[in-house]
Amino acid sequence: MEQLKKAIGNIPGLTISADVGDNNLTESFLEWTLNIKGMPLVDLIDKLRQVTMGVWYKRRCIGSKFSGHILPAVIQQLNTQIRSLRNIKVSKCGLQTGEVSGSSQDMMPWRHVADLDEHTCSCGEWQLTKKPCLHALAWIITDTNADMESFVHDYYFVEWFRAAYSGIVPPMTDKSQWPRVDPGFKLLAPQLKPRLGKRKYTTKTSEEPCASK
Repeated sequence: MEQLKKAIGNIPGLTISADVGDNNLTESFLEWTLNIKGMPLVDLIDKLRQVTMGVWYKRRCIGSKFSGHILPAVIQQLNTQIRSLRNIKVSKCGLQTGEVSGSSQDMMPWRHVADLDEHTCSCGEWQLTKKPCLHALAWIITDTNADMESFVHDYYFVEWFRAAYSGIVPPMTDKSQWPRVDPGFKLLAPQLKPRLGKRKYTTKTSEEPCASK
C-alpha cells in the first residue's frame, strides 16, 4: 500500500476494495476446488488439470472468432465511457498535453492533466490499467483524427490473447493406466512425537517453624 501511495499520490475520494478480481487465476482455482477439495491430492490435481484443459480450449475458440486489433470487451468499455462524458472541458496547452476539468456528482470541481504522448493522467488510472481513463478519452475525442485504439496498451491486443491460450494442456489417461515408477526409496509415514502428559507438581514442606506448604 505504501508503494501504491507513492505511485498515485493522495487522490481525494479514492476508495480501494481488495475483494474484487474478475478472471483472476487464483480466485478461479479457489472456485473450482470448492466441490472437490475433499478428494485425495492426486485426484484433486488431476481434476484441476481437466478443468484448465477445458478453459484453455474454450478461450482458444473465443480468440479465433475475434476480429480487429483490440479485444472487443475493451473497445465496448471505452465506447461506454465516451457516451457517459458530460460537461467536461478540455484545455490544450500543447499538441498532446492539456487540462481536463469538470464537476463530480456532488458538484465538487476537479481538474486533471492528461498527456497523450506519454499515456499518462494525473488521476493515475491510465498508468494502472493501461487503458485511457475518462479524462484521457475526453481529450482523445476532441481530435477527429485520433485513433482510440492507439492509446490502448499491447496487453489488450487480440493477438496477445490468442498467444496466451495457444498452448494445449495435454490429455491423460486415468491413474490406473499410469506407468509405475520406482523412486528408489520407500516412503514411510511420519513418526509421531509422544505427547507430553500433565506435569506433576509436588509440595515441599519447609523446615522452618510455622512455614506454609
